[in-house]
Amino acid sequence: MREVVFALEFRGRARVDPDGTRRARTDAPSQAWRTVLDADGVHADRRPLEGEAAVLESRVERFGDGTFVEDGTITYGRAGHVAFETVGRGTVGPAPLPAARLVR
Repeated sequence: MREVVFALEFRGRARVDPDGTRRARTDAPSQAWRTVLDADGVHADRRPLEGEAAVLESRVERFGDGTFVEDGTITYGRAGHVAFETVGRGTVGPAPLPAARLVR
């Protein structure tokens, strides 16, 4: 089997249900990523392309100790979908950027 590596930038909306569960629905258009390395550093950009969109739908339950569980699906247009869920509990911690969180 040939390895396929790709990246998508998802954008959309999330909400918190009355029970505290977080739900999100986001999408990512077909897109091209470019990375250039030169003497000035690393430069990257993303641009949308014609084609279908990928849709990410997820449900996250957070716990008082800072851990969480998540499950959901990513649908790749008419190409199919994958389902996912955390194995055990994930953790949320500080990230290197202000106002961001690192999910492990």
